[in-house]
Amino acid sequence: MAMPALAHLLLSGDATLRELKRCGISPSGSMIDDGSWVLANELIRELPAWTKRAGLLASRSGDEFIVYLDPERALPSYFPATLTLDVGKGRYSVESRRCGRAEPVGLEVATAAPLVCGVPCSGTPMALLLRRIP
Repeated sequence: MAMPALAHLLLSGDATLRELKRCGISPSGSMIDDGSWVLANELIRELPAWTKRAGLLASRSGDEFIVYLDPERALPSYFPATLTLDVGKGRYSVESRRCGRAEPVGLEVATAAPLVCGVPCSGTPMALLLRRIP
């Protein structure tokens, strides 16, 4: 469950969709707003300290997640950058992307529950694509 202290940082579903579309994020070849994704901010347990706004979408199947992170600008450092999510047990690939860039800037495998991963932030908005590994 999302911590109450995070509530002021969390975006609505429409705002999260809008930011992800602006980032050019379209997971698994599907359109992000085709109804197969739902807002799931309640799964956020911990955000990096530099987070200004965030949102989490989950696929209806529960096997894929997209996290949008908008950092405070012009900080002297963006480390440490720990993200913790209450997703189902299992192993997940975690692909980090800077908004507007096609190539990933980070890739790791994380185990849940909970899922804990690092976010390679450079001060620009990020999207993390998480996929359960069968």
